[in-house]
Amino acid sequence: MVLALLGSACTLESGRGFATLESVELHAHFEPGAEQGDDGAVLTDLGYVVKLQSIRVQLFALELVTLDHEAEPAAAGEHCHDECAETGDGEQLEPHAEGEEARAVATLPIERSVDALASEELFLTEVKPSRELPQAHLERAELGVGRIELDGSVSDGDLTIEIPLSVAVDLDAHLESELDVAIAHDGPEQLSLHAELSLERALFDGIEFGAAESFTLDDDDERAETLRSAILGALHLHVAPEGHP
Repeated sequence: MVLALLGSACTLESGRGFATLESVELHAHFEPGAEQGDDGAVLTDLGYVVKLQSIRVQLFALELVTLDHEAEPAAAGEHCHDECAETGDGEQLEPHAEGEEARAVATLPIERSVDALASEELFLTEVKPSRELPQAHLERAELGVGRIELDGSVSDGDLTIEIPLSVAVDLDAHLESELDVAIAHDGPEQLSLHAELSLERALFDGIEFGAAESFTLDDDDERAETLRSAILGALHLHVAPEGHP
């Protein structure tokens, strides 16, 4: 799904929004589960033990979204400029529900890969079109994810020896997290967000590793779609204002 940026929007005064997006911290981490401890190993549903040495996930952008429930521009308020009645030239999105249109109030570019196994943290500082936010109800956050690359080894199951593992597949998906933040006259004046990107242990469930001397999988492999579905089912995004659960 491609999100559109809001164009002109109501602000309190020229150059100042209803709220300032102060900071967004994104934490990417892997949750192997209690069965194998914290050494990056996971026990799959088919009895294999996968020991991971690297998990790199390509991230594109984090977008803060409002849902236009009646697909109409917001009415101009008492502090609005003449251009507030304009909707801007942003691209329309696929409906979130009947009669709803999603628009991005703010986009935070990332355009890099993170190491989930190392519990990497990013501080997102660039905000488009501005960190000064217009009056809006932020109802959803979306994170664009691209390629995932995993390296490690596999043992047990029907394997007689531990074999090296190398996976590189394109996910090309948007992860979603619900939000409920009202940007309005009565606050908040500053907004800081915390985003958690977690990858759970079920990412290799349903995968047969066979009896080969190594396991290498890319987009051309017939098993890629099974693994892609398992990884997307194990990836979760949670975004909330700082200090909120």
